[in-house]
Amino acid sequence: MNDLTKQAILNNGVLLVSENTDAPCNRVFIYRQFRFFFTINGPPYSPVDLTDSNADGVPNYIIHILQKLLVAYTLLVEALGFRDLLTGGIFHAQGVQYIDIYLNDIAVERGLASATVYNSMPDILSGTAFNGKSLKLTLHRGLPNSSVTPIHELIHLFQFSYVPFNNMWFMEGLARWGQRLMQTGSPKMETLPATPVELETLFKKWHDAEFFWNRLATLCRIEDQFNLPASLVDCELAINTKCTDGIFMRVFLQQCENNVAQMLIDQNSRDLPSHGNWNREEKRSANNNRFILKAILETISIIAPPPHPELNRFVSLITPLVNNDTDCFADPAIQQLMRVLKKFGLGKVCVSPKSILYSDYFDVSSATLSIQALDFTGQTLSNTDLATFSVVRNIIGNLKISDNSTLTSLSGLDNLESIEGDLTITQSGIKHINGLNMLERVKGKIDINHNPELTTINGVTSLDTVDTLITITHNAALNTINGFNSLRQINKGALTIGHCTQLASVNGFCNLIQVKNIELNHLNITQAYFLNKLFKEHPYFNGYIKITSCKLDNLDCFRYLKRVNSSFYLHHNKLTNLKGLENLEQIGASFSLSSNNLNDISQLYGLQKINGMLGIAYNNLETLNGLENLQELKTINWNGKDRSIAINDNKNLIDISALSSLTVANKLVIYIDSYKKYKIKPALLSNFYNNLIEIHDVFLNEIISKNVFIGIKDE
Repeated sequence: MNDLTKQAILNNGVLLVSENTDAPCNRVFIYRQFRFFFTINGPPYSPVDLTDSNADGVPNYIIHILQKLLVAYTLLVEALGFRDLLTGGIFHAQGVQYIDIYLNDIAVERGLASATVYNSMPDILSGTAFNGKSLKLTLHRGLPNSSVTPIHELIHLFQFSYVPFNNMWFMEGLARWGQRLMQTGSPKMETLPATPVELETLFKKWHDAEFFWNRLATLCRIEDQFNLPASLVDCELAINTKCTDGIFMRVFLQQCENNVAQMLIDQNSRDLPSHGNWNREEKRSANNNRFILKAILETISIIAPPPHPELNRFVSLITPLVNNDTDCFADPAIQQLMRVLKKFGLGKVCVSPKSILYSDYFDVSSATLSIQALDFTGQTLSNTDLATFSVVRNIIGNLKISDNSTLTSLSGLDNLESIEGDLTITQSGIKHINGLNMLERVKGKIDINHNPELTTINGVTSLDTVDTLITITHNAALNTINGFNSLRQINKGALTIGHCTQLASVNGFCNLIQVKNIELNHLNITQAYFLNKLFKEHPYFNGYIKITSCKLDNLDCFRYLKRVNSSFYLHHNKLTNLKGLENLEQIGASFSLSSNNLNDISQLYGLQKINGMLGIAYNNLETLNGLENLQELKTINWNGKDRSIAINDNKNLIDISALSSLTVANKLVIYIDSYKKYKIKPALLSNFYNNLIEIHDVFLNEIISKNVFIGIKDE
């Protein structure tokens, strides 16, 4: 019997529904070892597509994803011999009984896998037989039918069950290999590394390390195809039965697991817990690479594939690297670094029998320092001390330079290529950031704040990606930012530049095309043209834009902008008109233009909806022409008061007829100057008066009734 068809899953699964619950997910569909939590009440925990062909309360999307996971799990365990997550290995030892699936609007990744074992007991499972410890997968709620993300994330769980390693070339490259089980066509490959430089390049890869694993596994293939388990014969999904590389991968993961035990002995200074719950920096340590390479060599030896020149060259390249030899630390420059680390109590520096200083936290071959907190806060870190870091090309962990007033230069970091953590520079004596020009990626955030001597940031010219956010704030002397000119992506957070009151020139960040939010405040800038490429790439901008308390008098950077899905603040600037906003159609939260010098807002003629309040108070407007097509506003609490629109303190404003089409869902709360001053108001039969209106006369400091407002107009 085939029990992995969609119909079989529907027929044999269990749907639990709890409509009266405060939990975000009020439904769970359970089949075998999977519990799929969801709702049909909309984002973020429901499928984008709620089509339910059988009208049984389980959207087609849920069954489609669940079937993919079930088929992939069966392939890995029954066809390729991977260890069942729930009957062996570390997760079994911790009592895991289920794999939970959740949906969400994941910002960057399309799926997330967690190695944490959860022991939560959701109310919806109360009193049922389906309680138990679980692992967790989170998937984007709108994956296309062709997506292989579910198997990608499932592969991660299998990897975690064997080893705690999270080196990206291993973790992401291998998961991409696993996707081939449910993809047809020939895999993309690249020649195996033959030189140290090529090997180091591999170690820096993420998803595209797949091409290495595809090639390695193919060269080690010993069978043409595997037999399909009986339960999958008619499962309706494409299965690549020629993807027999899984035999290599199974043996390889077993050898990796064996080598973790050896690692605990060889690198005992790292204090690695045997249960596998290592901290993030240890999981990604470059020192893990040696043991991964060792597992590769052992797997090749066990499988004994046919000889191949390319494979032989690769074996010759990595064989010397698996030995535990501290002589590689003998280089004088590395010894200087070790002395500085020892001085500041970092890296647990040891002394070899040959009197060579070494650290299990530094990998010589890749020049990678893996320390959770490389923190120099309050230390007497000198320029000479930092110069010893010239031998470091990669840091896995956070680098924090704080309260180091004697440090005036970052030149020791000029060879740094990546930071798998945060970079913080605060309260230093640095005057210029002209270096860091080899830095290509920062996995965490960049925070440059409270550096009183800092005047220019012209470096960081090769940085392509920052994963979380960039904050440059409270640098009182900073006047120019020309750096960051190769940066394309800030994946999860904001670009924030604030409280740098001398900053008049920002020409860096000009290639930025991905960022969640923009916040500029208390700067001396008159324009933000460096954001032009961002809004050209994203005319429908998903986050908020807040440029406030600057000297902005030019909005040309927004000329491509059509929609802002959150707040749009431009208050406290020097704007006289809104040229540049001609294409703006909709704003997802409040729109604040108050406290400028505006005498013309006619450029807003395309604006139709604001899902928040509109603030245009404290300007020089005579008319509201430009708002004729604005149809919707929303009343919100702003600074402790309900507001829909604020037009007060425009001393020359006499014509507000452009508000004729305006409506709100509940009550229109409008702040005005004296009700007597407006000579031209919305027509009596217009939409404006169909609202329940609360009119605040700022001049009289009282609420004026609609009838009084209308009566004044009729005089």
